[in-house]
Amino acid sequence: MGTYIAKKNWLICAVIFLTGILSLIVGDAVFKAQVYDQISNDLYLPGVSYFRQSVPLSFNEVSFLMGESFVSKHIDVTTRALCFAGNSYYLPVTEGRFFSQADFSNRSRFCVIGTDLRERCYERDNVSYINYRGVEFEVIGTIGLPIISRLDQMLILNMLSVPESLASTGVVVFGDDNVRVVNRLLELDILAGFEQFYQANEGIQAIWNTVSIYTFLSGFVYLTVLLGVVLMVEIKNRGYGEMIRVQHILGRTKQQIFGRILLTESSLYGFFYLSGNCVPALIKSTTLTYASRLPAAYLIALAIGLGAPIIINISTFAANYRRVIGEVTHDL
Repeated sequence: MGTYIAKKNWLICAVIFLTGILSLIVGDAVFKAQVYDQISNDLYLPGVSYFRQSVPLSFNEVSFLMGESFVSKHIDVTTRALCFAGNSYYLPVTEGRFFSQADFSNRSRFCVIGTDLRERCYERDNVSYINYRGVEFEVIGTIGLPIISRLDQMLILNMLSVPESLASTGVVVFGDDNVRVVNRLLELDILAGFEQFYQANEGIQAIWNTVSIYTFLSGFVYLTVLLGVVLMVEIKNRGYGEMIRVQHILGRTKQQIFGRILLTESSLYGFFYLSGNCVPALIKSTTLTYASRLPAAYLIALAIGLGAPIIINISTFAANYRRVIGEVTHDL
């Protein structure tokens, strides 16, 4: 019986295994889209203002210019001093946490780092620290994207805890509208020391377009394969007529027939689907393995991919059972 069921289901199990892999890929694609959307909304909104700073300002003065949004000060190529009001800024965290408003209020000497900077950290009393230009900062979190990116090398410092000796001229990004920023520059009488420029966002837009297409195609392929599984299950169940007839003649009850066939098949489906979810973790350690970080799309795909073939299997087999038993009764 078990061998017969396995032969009847080997192709379906193989395709269900594939849908298990695809369900995690769909979740990862949506997760990437959400991450890029968040970054795009913070740094590339039309209202975000970019300035080249040619006059030195203290970090307190820069934070004043922030207004009600956020400000990011370029200290060097991979180091930023950051401050924000409320929860108006976010970078994706892979470990620990991002800054909170309390960190700025308390002027805590905190920082978040890219994943590549972990090797520069050292621990004391179970707390991680990093030294930047002779100044020690406590590491509260690690940032990064599901793919290799510039964030991996970034060091983000709490602006209000950075020593003024690290202040320099350079690029400043304000999350506020340009008119309000200019008005605050006038208040400080330093407008002449700031030159506005417009950050080209073709790069992030190209990434966003690519991710959007990838997300759509992932979902389309997943649903197509899932539909194929459902169709295969329905066609396969039509071939169980003789088995049901024989089982009934042997005196098996309805529950026994369902248990001997449907329970075995459903267990096979579940095993191969969940096994498919484990494949990405075995191939490479990526964000795909962090299911808790994936969006609801992954959980929905997981539920549909596991439930749909099992439900179709039960319903079509039950309908086939009624048809066969009706024929047997009629023949008698």
